[in-house]
Amino acid sequence: MLIAKALVNIFKGVSGNADAIISGFRLTMKLDDKGYVTQLFSEDGTDIPLAKDTPVIMYILYGEVEMKKIMQGVGIEFISGRIVGEGYIYEVKEIYVEKEAIEKIPDIQIRREIVNIAENIDNAIIYEDVYTVI
Repeated sequence: MLIAKALVNIFKGVSGNADAIISGFRLTMKLDDKGYVTQLFSEDGTDIPLAKDTPVIMYILYGEVEMKKIMQGVGIEFISGRIVGEGYIYEVKEIYVEKEAIEKIPDIQIRREIVNIAENIDNAIIYEDVYTVI
């Protein structure tokens, strides 16, 4: 799991006729050709307004995350059958490397690369059992 700060603009229509989505709303984030389950939280716990650049805390819950690109602040899109928002990550707060997640990556070299990147990040937590599968 990766926790980051991002500036997002979620378009109107993503949740009916609402002007905002609740803090904790889940969307799929698209980065290049891959999708990641994300959960968006407002910084103050209030609803996230739509059609407006809004700072959020974003939890990237699942997926073989392109950590190098995320660390560089690459642009992202949110999809739900169609593009429903856009934004960029401007700060990675925490990275958790868990055995259950890393085991799902079939390529051992990619597993090692993820762990190597995480080892060089101050706010990364690598669980000890991860080293048994790389």
